[in-house]
Amino acid sequence: MDFYCHEKRLAVEVDGSMYRDEDVVNRDRERQELIEKYGIRFSRCTSEDVEQDLARVLDEIRVVW
Repeated sequence: MDFYCHEKRLAVEVDGSMYRDEDVVNRDRERQELIEKYGIRFSRCTSEDVEQDLARVLDEIRVVW
C-alpha cells in the first residue's frame, strides 16, 4: 500500500505499470483482502490516474473514506 491513515483506517494503493502482471495483481488482491479483514478500507487507483486527473482520484478516495 502506498498511503495509510490510521485515524480513518484507510489505505490507498497506487498501481503502476508493473501491476499489469497477473502474479502481482493476485498477490495484491490477497493482501488487500487480508487487510480489509481488519476493518481497513481500500482505495485503489492507477499512477496514470494520479498524474492525469488527481482531482477525480481524490474525489474517489473521499467516497471510500
